[in-house]
Amino acid sequence: MTHKVLKSQIALMTFTPEEQKRGIMDFSSAVDNYATELLHWLDREAKIAAQAPLPPKPIPGDFKTPEEFAEAWRGWKAKQLKHIHPVRRPVAHPDVAAAVNNDGHVDFEVVNDDPTAEQVLRGKKNELLGQIHRAELEAIDRALPPLGKRRHANLHESDIHAADNAVRQALADEAVAKKSELDASDVEKAVLARRPKHHTQHLADQESRRAKVDAIVRAAAQVMSDVEDLTADNIGSFKIPAFGN
Repeated sequence: MTHKVLKSQIALMTFTPEEQKRGIMDFSSAVDNYATELLHWLDREAKIAAQAPLPPKPIPGDFKTPEEFAEAWRGWKAKQLKHIHPVRRPVAHPDVAAAVNNDGHVDFEVVNDDPTAEQVLRGKKNELLGQIHRAELEAIDRALPPLGKRRHANLHESDIHAADNAVRQALADEAVAKKSELDASDVEKAVLARRPKHHTQHLADQESRRAKVDAIVRAAAQVMSDVEDLTADNIGSFKIPAFGN
């Protein structure tokens, strides 16, 4: 069966300086080199199978004289030198080995798994979306107080609103006691008048920050939407705008 190897897998293969000296520079040359080695090994295995077994090694006690043993030993040694002994089957990278069949012939197909045009475009869009998200977070971070002051600012805002509500309740209680009607606008004017100026400024600052964050979030959302409309022809020229001040 023809071995199928991924193009991306081939790209990951590296060859040692010793292999490169032998001309092994790419997948095809590695396969050809392995096929040659395997053919030599198969030929050797065939010769081993066809040769006669090596006779038992001569034993001195089986001969009448030392001269007879020496002659038998020389004859056996000569046969041993001509005898072909097994060697280990050649080894290679699994894909290289699989690209050569059991007969030693090259049989492989490179499967092109390069990303499609759609996948390339999707990857570029995802990268832009990630950059936009990071730019959005950085802009939001600049619009807010330092990290260590944010929780305190929110709690202080809650305390101011609680104090304002206490003033509203007191005014309502006074109106009930006096059996008078209380105009809503007059209540808010009274709340503002009784509230310390730095509290009013804090509420304004908080509102300003929220407005800035809202503008940043909306701008980022629009830019992300624009990215999804990009094509392969214009995505390379797209520039991410600055968010916030």
